[in-house]
Amino acid sequence: MILDIFNELQSAADTGSLDARQLLADTLEQARLADELGYGCWWSVEHHTSPGFSMSSAPDLWLAVLSQHTRRIRLGTAGILSPFEINHPVRVAERAAFIDVLSDGRLELGLARSGGAEWETFGVDPTTTTASLEEALRMLPRIWAPGEFEWKSELAKVPPREFVPKPVQKPHPPLWQTVSTPVSSEQAGRLGVGLLAAAPLATLEYIREQIVAYDRGLAACESPAGARV
Repeated sequence: MILDIFNELQSAADTGSLDARQLLADTLEQARLADELGYGCWWSVEHHTSPGFSMSSAPDLWLAVLSQHTRRIRLGTAGILSPFEINHPVRVAERAAFIDVLSDGRLELGLARSGGAEWETFGVDPTTTTASLEEALRMLPRIWAPGEFEWKSELAKVPPREFVPKPVQKPHPPLWQTVSTPVSSEQAGRLGVGLLAAAPLATLEYIREQIVAYDRGLAACESPAGARV
């Protein structure tokens, strides 16, 4: 069995007494220990406007730091917020590739739709979020591929450009989708990406429904987002 760490840069202190420097120092110590003890992956999340819950507003920056203080543990995002108004796929691809280079090929890249206050903060159109998540997952491997990348859709238009750096992992870092419902679980399966489900927040029966939906999506996967399922 491989055990991972899911970390939200969450503090037990209330917002008024939060010491951000101490929290980061403590979390860095935890990551070093997890690396020494042989944990599989350190998963960082992206949250905004949740000061009493999570200080993890820049998971890519944090994983870049961890890449220089660990040797073996893989470094994952669970996940980068996928609405284009928050994170344009080109920027996600560039920063992800940067982490993969810094870590010598240890990145696991997951995306999440998010919702609620984060959508309101960044002016996200809720009706586009499912499509933008799928589109981002399909764009990323193509941005990382050798040569120029070009994209034209209702959500994004990118003229022919070559983006660097390219990831160390071949054909590209593993792709994941953070899910919370059977519908999003089936979408992840249909896209041929990994499933990141929030087990502590659901009953075992609901998790079973998500896994069944994911398997149903995998069975119907004809055009995976990445180079392989």
